[in-house]
Amino acid sequence: SVSGAAFSYTPASVTAGTTFAWSRAAVTGISNSAANGTGPINEIVINTLSAAVNVTYVYTLTANGCTNTQNVVVTVSSVPVVTSVLPANGSAGVSINPTITANFSEAINASTVTAATVQLKDASGNVVPASLSTSGNSITLIPTGALTNLITYTVTIKGGQTGVKGLAGNALVNDYTWTFTTTT
Repeated sequence: SVSGAAFSYTPASVTAGTTFAWSRAAVTGISNSAANGTGPINEIVINTLSAAVNVTYVYTLTANGCTNTQNVVVTVSSVPVVTSVLPANGSAGVSINPTITANFSEAINASTVTAATVQLKDASGNVVPASLSTSGNSITLIPTGALTNLITYTVTIKGGQTGVKGLAGNALVNDYTWTFTTTT
């Protein structure tokens, strides 16, 4: 299962009248708290680590006065998460010749880093021409010319299936946007 995507599992039994109860403990690296329910599982599990995490659901099956437990183990793969940006979000007094960097929780697939997936825009929403590079967990954007003084700029990294992806092919879940203002 991919982090942030719905996981569904419907139990079945050949014994008529079987009831199903499930539980899931809190797991290190999974942002969801412990959970339980009856019948099918349908939840979104979020992996906060850069590596896959196994999540175990314990099913208790009850029929004809007998009880049995079975484990359903789901491997929740990671998705890239922005861990830091430079210039920092909301910062002021930024050089008009900045090096703009986004750091991620995992290595990024360079082929998904394009002018369509990583953009710098001026206060009017115009795309500012820039060079892009990727190295391991980082994306760097350098404007091809000096920025204008005292303007707020917005950087957007596209998420979703057409956005930036990690090496495992999993996409940033949502667009990530931050702003900064240039110096006088």
